[in-house]
Amino acid sequence: MARAKQTGRIATCTIHLTNLQPNETLHQRALLLKGRITSPSSTPPPSPTYITIATTSSPDDLSTTTFPDQTWPVARTTAAFSALVLLAPGPNTLHLRWEDAHYAASLAVPVTYIPLLQTPPLHLALLVAADSPALADCPPAKAAGFAAAHASLPAVVAKVRMAAYMAQASVAEDMRAKGLGRRAFRLEEQWGAADTVSSAFANGALETSFGEGDSAYHASAKVHVVRAESTVAQLRALRPEEMRARFQAALRRYGGPFDGASRTVVAGVVLDAHYSPAQNRVVGEPGPLGVQDQQLRHLVEEKKKSGKRVALAVVGSQTCWAWPRFVEEVASCLLDETPVFGLAGNGGDEDEYGMAWEACSAGQAGLMSEVARAFGCAPPGTSVPDSAHQIVSNYSCLALLQS
Repeated sequence: MARAKQTGRIATCTIHLTNLQPNETLHQRALLLKGRITSPSSTPPPSPTYITIATTSSPDDLSTTTFPDQTWPVARTTAAFSALVLLAPGPNTLHLRWEDAHYAASLAVPVTYIPLLQTPPLHLALLVAADSPALADCPPAKAAGFAAAHASLPAVVAKVRMAAYMAQASVAEDMRAKGLGRRAFRLEEQWGAADTVSSAFANGALETSFGEGDSAYHASAKVHVVRAESTVAQLRALRPEEMRARFQAALRRYGGPFDGASRTVVAGVVLDAHYSPAQNRVVGEPGPLGVQDQQLRHLVEEKKKSGKRVALAVVGSQTCWAWPRFVEEVASCLLDETPVFGLAGNGGDEDEYGMAWEACSAGQAGLMSEVARAFGCAPPGTSVPDSAHQIVSNYSCLALLQS
């Protein structure tokens, strides 16, 4: 168990990390960090605050930052916290700082991130109709009505990328908690475009365009924007199983990693999926992979014969408005209690969610469930657990909501 150093404040608290040991070697960029802050009397600190995490490549030089500093909420009653940390290949040192008017604590934890490039990656894809307006559903309550900030094509691309890293960290933590070691899928990453996983990189990209540095550029998850031959109306008129087949066909035309001889696993989102008030359902959304048992058996047999297969996990974009675009929005999105019933039909799916944080966690849980099936984690005819509340409990929000 890692402990904090004394800081010379009025009273010294201790930061305990509950799921990470110093000098661990990790193989995923996204790390879900959990811990607790205790006062000298072993009671929670007296006031709710935030913990700050800085990531550096050197244990002693704080100027060697590899990711912008992040702040994460600390639960009021338990002083527990969870944080999503994005690592850089090689040595990393996590510097945790917490303080208020009377208490303080700090902690430095060295870890090493070594990507396993020999492992086949999970690919990300966004299907866009031929005549798409490039806007996803977004209720007016989100972003004070400025829907383009959360519904435009660049915003949805950033949200899919961020959701993939959240899922990677969540899966690795679940595996670790079950005694199987911290392991998860690898994401297809690329260098060459400005990273969007931090809001600070937006200014960094602007500075880079002025020749003032390249701090916004990292190897980050690639999201393939795949154009369909079908129009928006044609996609929305398809039955769920036809929608999945149309996505598969678009991937084959796109080529690249989707046209090789090896088995490829793809997490896809249909940008033009839309809640139709007239039909009281989401149109343009593929059906769950788990209910198509005959199709799954057919794909397995086809793979055995030809050696070619794209395993597609796909959902609609109707909840993407509630997903975070970058890591600074993760906590706020999962704490957003804005009611969404009646705003965009978000309660139409068996009343699964009525607040924004529930829409975020339910949508991401649905994608994670699809990805699990695409990887073959459940045989045909069985279900994969996809509790939306598990998404929240893996981060800082469930404890805060219950406190």
